[in-house]
Amino acid sequence: MAGYFLDSSEVMKMRKPRAATIAVNAILFALILIFMMVPIQIGPLRLAVLMLIPVLIAGQTQKPSVAIAAGMFLGLVSFITSIVMPTSVLSYIFNNPLVSVLPRACIGVVVYLTYRLIRKPIKNEALGHVVASFVSSILGVITNTGLVSLMLWIFYHGKDISGTVIDAEFMLGVILANFVIELIVCALLTPPISLAVKKTVERADRR
Repeated sequence: MAGYFLDSSEVMKMRKPRAATIAVNAILFALILIFMMVPIQIGPLRLAVLMLIPVLIAGQTQKPSVAIAAGMFLGLVSFITSIVMPTSVLSYIFNNPLVSVLPRACIGVVVYLTYRLIRKPIKNEALGHVVASFVSSILGVITNTGLVSLMLWIFYHGKDISGTVIDAEFMLGVILANFVIELIVCALLTPPISLAVKKTVERADRR
């Protein structure tokens, strides 16, 4: 019967990695909320730079389910905020979950898959992580901007929202204003942060 039981040290070894992962996930989700409260506003546009970083990190360091959940959480927070705490006349656009939630859920999938595809063939662990994180962060930003823009075009093209016509000129302005800033910030900040998160979890796993 003794073989069916674990001693206290074995139980602790099983619990610690799980506790470390839960703690990291909780921090990432909390950061999404915090960054939502500290938006970068340029005219009528609200940049999602800071809010994207925890989702990118989740895709690079956590399980696919967590990566998708982080993206969906960002989308849900964006959806709810656009209703109860609008920040501009264009917040109405994000009342549509196909604009605010669906594109963000796809970020986690894209980042998770591309990170592991790029990371696997590179033997040097640190270099592999930086390269894979850099590229997958860029693709994550492209996914967000591309899908949000696509949904905007499908549902609101030609419509006048609070005096702003959603036309090609408006879409180009949104893409340029968001994409360039988000691409630079996320590509530069995400790799070192996600590397630190990855090492923290790995150290906890070894204890």
